[in-house]
Amino acid sequence: MKTILITSVLSFFCFAFVYSQQKPKVEISKPYPVIDANSKIYLRTNENIIALKDNFIQRFDISGLKFNKVAEYSLPKNGAKEQVVNIGDKFYLFYSLWDKEAKNEQLFFKEVSPDEGKMSNEGKLLFKVKGKITGMYAGSIFNASVINKFDFQFSYKSSKLLIKYRIKPEEKNDDLNYDIIGLNVYNSDLTKVWGKEVKMPYTEKKMDNLDYSVDGEGNVYILTRIYNDNSTKLVDKDDKPNFHLEILKVEANSGNITKTPIKLEDKFVSQLSIYECNPEYMICTGFTNKGKDFGDADGLVVFKIEKDGTLSEKSFYKIPLEVLNLYVNERTQKKNEKKDENDKAEFQDLDLTNLIVQDDGSIIIIGEQFFIVTVRTKNGTYYIYNYCDILFTKINKDGSLAYMKKLPKRQKGKAGQGGMSFKYMAGEGCHYLLFLDNVKNMNLPLNQRPELHADGHGGYLTAYKIQDSDGKTEKVSILDLTNIKGIEGFQFSVDRIIPISLNSFVFETYKKQKEDMLVKVTF
Repeated sequence: MKTILITSVLSFFCFAFVYSQQKPKVEISKPYPVIDANSKIYLRTNENIIALKDNFIQRFDISGLKFNKVAEYSLPKNGAKEQVVNIGDKFYLFYSLWDKEAKNEQLFFKEVSPDEGKMSNEGKLLFKVKGKITGMYAGSIFNASVINKFDFQFSYKSSKLLIKYRIKPEEKNDDLNYDIIGLNVYNSDLTKVWGKEVKMPYTEKKMDNLDYSVDGEGNVYILTRIYNDNSTKLVDKDDKPNFHLEILKVEANSGNITKTPIKLEDKFVSQLSIYECNPEYMICTGFTNKGKDFGDADGLVVFKIEKDGTLSEKSFYKIPLEVLNLYVNERTQKKNEKKDENDKAEFQDLDLTNLIVQDDGSIIIIGEQFFIVTVRTKNGTYYIYNYCDILFTKINKDGSLAYMKKLPKRQKGKAGQGGMSFKYMAGEGCHYLLFLDNVKNMNLPLNQRPELHADGHGGYLTAYKIQDSDGKTEKVSILDLTNIKGIEGFQFSVDRIIPISLNSFVFETYKKQKEDMLVKVTF
């Protein structure tokens, strides 16, 4: 992990930025009793917002911005909440339950009724898995824990739902173990299309599964990295990639696997994501780098995967030096200029966070600078989480680069994500990135270094508003968390932001005195 200093410098890339003079409209609800919960999940319909908080379900009226009712629900003893998904006009809570006697892992679901603010009493069994599954891991890289045994993904327009899992390997030696991945595909009404446990064609040591997707016909795609030798080194002795990429297409019903190699001209690829763009093809996009630090990025790659498995319209987009040198100090600028002479300049610690496929065939790719600093003292070790600059890129339908924007942001905290990072929200002909900023940056010109926002110390809710057509960007100051119409808000998280229209959103905040309230923002 590296420490990154972020300052600012004038550049022609800044000219598209302006500060919005029009303040968004802010409304607050009447306070209502708080429900302390470890898990909080927010859903919305046209008229209601539903909050699932541990074993309670709350309903709120959007138009009146008011709390309506609270009800309690229960899961079976030892039932583990997996995921809440929206399929069509229905909402389902999925939970897993281990059958000790039969030694089966089971996946159940309950239907959530947003209009009534309640959940069905009895869970319905979707399928069983013979034996143990390993689960999906979440949490910081230093303190990972199993919280999801099943993973859920949708096809374009949510016509198909893929539920996948990984069988606990019999062999603990990665040289010998072949992963077995369970794939179950359902229609939007939860009728089963097909399901099968598929043995991977390479050992666990030989391959890394980077991403999964499903198309409207029920075919499953697995994006994999295959090592060229028996090591797991990403770079060979000639400083070239010691791996190649493949698309494994698992055909619906039969479960047969076809392999398609991806030739990326000796490019190092750090992250890739695959998604069905429309019924005709899949889209794959990610970041490339120089092979020294796979958390960095020197550019983007985008290509299409036709339904027959062939690749088409492969394009690379370099991150220009002018973009890299925005909002960094003079010393870093000079380093980047020297590196650029040898084609080695990179955007440090860039995570792929969002891939948005738009109705006109264009795509939005968003990356966020994220890194963790380890601090060791005589009293112990702690970690500082840093969420910094954002790289926002639009690729036109014909593959041409529409624009690439570097958006400055500096957030630091010790409690994981907390109130940091950002929330993407689609607007009317625009895109919003919502995040907490330091109050001192409220009227700060973008050619000056932003002040650091320390997580847990208030903050100013801020938005970058990017016009989809030309990338023109406004920075919009929304509200001060310490003074929301005279009330101080606490426990903010971007995960609590619920878009309710193309120009408005709602979030819940704690106001102390054992009360929560809703805040509605309209641009």
